[in-house]
Amino acid sequence: MFLHKGIFHFIGNMFFLWMFGYRLENTFGRWAFALIYLICGFGAVSLHYLFNRASTVPCVGASGAISGIMGCYFVLFPKSRFDLEVFLLRFHVASIPTYTHSAVGIWLAEQTILGLLTQTVRFSTTAFWAHVGGFATGVIITFPLIFIFPRLRIRGEQPFIVRNVKGVVHDLTGSVLTKTRVSLHFESGETRTATTDGKGRFTFPGLSDGCYRFTVSRDGWQTMEGNIVVRKKTRYNIPVKLRMQPEVANDAITESQIPAAQA
Repeated sequence: MFLHKGIFHFIGNMFFLWMFGYRLENTFGRWAFALIYLICGFGAVSLHYLFNRASTVPCVGASGAISGIMGCYFVLFPKSRFDLEVFLLRFHVASIPTYTHSAVGIWLAEQTILGLLTQTVRFSTTAFWAHVGGFATGVIITFPLIFIFPRLRIRGEQPFIVRNVKGVVHDLTGSVLTKTRVSLHFESGETRTATTDGKGRFTFPGLSDGCYRFTVSRDGWQTMEGNIVVRKKTRYNIPVKLRMQPEVANDAITESQIPAAQA
C-alpha cells in the first residue's frame, strides 16, 4: 500500500484518494478512516493473492486500498453526481451525467471483466483483482457500520460539512430570497428557526459538533430539506448556499439562467 512503481503511479493514486477520501474522512473521522483504509488494503491484496498464488511478481500500489474507499463511498454517497467521459481510442465521444451507483458500478464491472481476462491472457500488469477485492471489502465494512451507527447514514447523505452554520438562500436565477424560514432540527427534538435577512442570509451561532437536519420553507416555494454536519476541525468554513424552486414553474426562468452545477 505504501510502495509505487513511479511518480505517475503515485500521483494517480493520490488523486483518486483525494477525490473519494475527503468526504469519507469527514464522515468517519481521521482515525476510523485510517483503520478502514488499512483493512481495505488487506482485503485487496488477499483477493489478488487468491487468484495469483503461483505468481512471483511483487504487487505494489495503493489502488487496492483506495478501491475500498470507493466501496465505502458507493454505500454512503449513492446520489453524488459524476460525469462519465466516453472515449473511442483517443477521441472524446460524449459526456454522460450520472450518479455514484452508475459511475462506480461501471468501473467495478470493467475491473472484474479485465481481471477475468488476465487469468487467461497476460496483457496487463495491473492488479485488477486487488481493485475488486478492495471495493468489496469497503462495501462489506460500511453496510454494518451504517446500521450500528445510524448517524453515519445522515452524514453520508449530507453535502454540507462546516465549522459554523451560516449561509444564503437563492432562487434558481441567483437572486436572494428574503423572509425565508430555515429550521434546524436536533436529535433531542429541539428545533431552532432563523429567517433570512434582506440579503438572503441566515446563521445559527454556537452549535456544537454533530449532525443536524434542516428544512427551508417559504410561501409559494418548494420546501427543501437535508442534513448538515458541524465539525470544528473541518478544513474549510464555506457558507451554505441553498437554491429553492417555485411551486409553480416561472416562465421567465430559462434553461440558460439555471446554473449547470452547484457545489
